[in-house]
Amino acid sequence: MNNLKALRESLDLKQSEFAAIFGIPQTTYSNYETGVREPKTQFWIDVADRYGVTVDYLLGMTDDPHGTAHGGKTALEASYDALDAHGKRLVDLVIDAELERMAAAPAPSVDEPRPMILHYIIPAAAGWVNPVEGEDFEMIPLPDDAPTDADFCITVSGNSMEPRLHAGDLAYVKRGAPLGDYDVGVFNVSGDVLIKRWHIDRRGVLHLTGTNPAEAGANRIIPVSSQDSVVCFGKVINAKKPPQGDGPTAAW
Repeated sequence: MNNLKALRESLDLKQSEFAAIFGIPQTTYSNYETGVREPKTQFWIDVADRYGVTVDYLLGMTDDPHGTAHGGKTALEASYDALDAHGKRLVDLVIDAELERMAAAPAPSVDEPRPMILHYIIPAAAGWVNPVEGEDFEMIPLPDDAPTDADFCITVSGNSMEPRLHAGDLAYVKRGAPLGDYDVGVFNVSGDVLIKRWHIDRRGVLHLTGTNPAEAGANRIIPVSSQDSVVCFGKVINAKKPPQGDGPTAAW
């Protein structure tokens, strides 16, 4: 059993918080702690470097966060010592060749770190019922054509928002952005999460509608007397109107 959990708890971090630091989903990280899934080598190295512990400790080979399980040697050093003379010569040749290659290669350019954005992994509703809150998320690089002021993004499921948003598109959401008439937002209606246009008519009736007339059955009409609770997660800021428009009567 590895010592990931012990390290995380010593830092007083939740699984979701620890996973977010390293840009992986909480569910993936949970599998690392329980041994259901084996992390890649780079993950162990990143954790060890960040928190000043040894990889041997993280792997559960020693209980000393700063010690090793091989008489003061790292696992790599111990493996090298275990080789016979022929094996050591081969390793030395590879190391020498790689050092020469690196010395002859031009210095790599240093790129600016790519901005990241929170992405909810479970597809968000465009007429379907799916959660958008919780811990099932990941950090992904922000695409070049994405809005830079979005707070999070979700994957669209269904086609009720065509041609503004298609199934599989990423909807970029800005929390707290004001919604104008027929703007597109992400709404929680009594537990159902929907990507819809927003409109309140003169009677105070709330219309949450799509832009695809063929999917009008996915619209939600909520009268004043309704017991439904409605929460807006934010405005979808990449849902542009098509050139021909999609006026109030297009979806109902």
